[in-house]
Amino acid sequence: MASSQQDYTRLLVQRFEEEFGGPVKVVDTPFVGVDASKDLAGPGRFHGTCRTHVGGLSHLVRHTRPDGEQSVFFLQREVTRWSFGSDLRLIRVIGYFKGTDAYGMLWRASETVDVNEVFCQEYSASDYGQEVSTGRSTSGWCFVWVTRDETTKM
Repeated sequence: MASSQQDYTRLLVQRFEEEFGGPVKVVDTPFVGVDASKDLAGPGRFHGTCRTHVGGLSHLVRHTRPDGEQSVFFLQREVTRWSFGSDLRLIRVIGYFKGTDAYGMLWRASETVDVNEVFCQEYSASDYGQEVSTGRSTSGWCFVWVTRDETTKM
């Protein structure tokens, strides 16, 4: 069973590039460190819309793209203090997803499993992500593929 969000990934990239004012360079890794002095340069260009972009990426990595989750979770922790360095990290993450938009997850079931009887159960934890005032969580999720006749215990 394959799960991909190629169209959604392309939509996220397109929306970002419209705001960015042009195409983002494709990169082969989602995240690299940025010189800390860039974080001291004041609010970043995307400080007003960073939550929209990071929120879209959060949905993507939680459901089909775990390869980028560490980078996106790092960006989630920056939304309350968005800087020029955050802009550079976001641009890089968008560039990674632009170049890997066809990636997804693949689950292989044994021949005894009827794939028409498989469904996904998703669980999440809200630790408020150190954002008690907004209640926004930055992590804490799990999803499990099960058949209708299985009992799932968490």
